[in-house]
Amino acid sequence: MPNHPTERDTYGAHAVLLHSLFDAITLGYTVHPQYPVGRDTVNFVTTFVLTTKASPVFSVEVKPPSHITTASKRKAADEQMRSRFPELRDQIRIPTLHGMSAMGSMVCFYEIET
Repeated sequence: MPNHPTERDTYGAHAVLLHSLFDAITLGYTVHPQYPVGRDTVNFVTTFVLTTKASPVFSVEVKPPSHITTASKRKAADEQMRSRFPELRDQIRIPTLHGMSAMGSMVCFYEIET
């Protein structure tokens, strides 16, 4: 990892971590990177949605590690995560969807009941 990692530098690590934690291949989970269309680059975020049978079971939004030091960027990431969860609600087939907002190695967890 570079000395000053960007959001892009952490994508691979997050994808590998999700594949490992959920034993994606053996258990039939799929990790889908989702790249929003039409958002400006300041608010751009990559979301990894872990699914089984086309239903989300976990969601991760990745932001640059440098965002952790700025209160306004942490707040914006929180608001973005809270707005993203309701967008997934119609696709959820489990009682509770869990999610995580990641800024480098710092994370915040979320959940929404369906």
